[in-house]
Amino acid sequence: MEQQPANDDTEPLEDILEEARESSDGEKTSVGELVDAFGAQSLGPVLILFGLLALFPPIGAVPGVPILLGAALVLYSVQFIAGATRIWLPKRLREVSFEREKIENAKTKMQPWLRRIDRLFTERLTVLVGPTSARLVGVAALLHALLMIPLEFISAVALPGAALTFSGVALTARDGLMMLVGWAITAAAVYVSIAFVPWDEVAGLFS
Repeated sequence: MEQQPANDDTEPLEDILEEARESSDGEKTSVGELVDAFGAQSLGPVLILFGLLALFPPIGAVPGVPILLGAALVLYSVQFIAGATRIWLPKRLREVSFEREKIENAKTKMQPWLRRIDRLFTERLTVLVGPTSARLVGVAALLHALLMIPLEFISAVALPGAALTFSGVALTARDGLMMLVGWAITAAAVYVSIAFVPWDEVAGLFS
């Protein structure tokens, strides 16, 4: 389960988006294809992908999409923590799809600053990104997946999205400093959900 060390020329954010774009030859890319492309124990890349999808205005801003991403991430996180070698998702969730054009447009628009951010990542404080840390991040990913539902009510899905992205980069690039940033954003997401989410409206979804 140990993450592979990053090479000096690794560009986690750009690389993950490119792999997501190429995960399907058709006009759309499904959640099932994205999960299958990265594998059951590739937690870092999967977190980067789901985090960036939540942050993309063309995708994450669509009503209901964060909830669907959250549901897929809940199932992925639970199975990762349990050490699954293959990820199971319900057929209906696997078939949820995004237009490849949206991913391509988002990649094009975000490419300049993605490259600048990628230059910040390097291998450091590796004690914070070992196998034990990956398990803890898996638990945190489960928390963020659940928080996407209530945080969508206040348009704050960017918080768990950012936390997932930084944590995923930390594991992929073995960057302990980025792991600390991810945990800080996690704390902020929990605080915002407690202080500002209209929980009575959230409860109404399940009544």
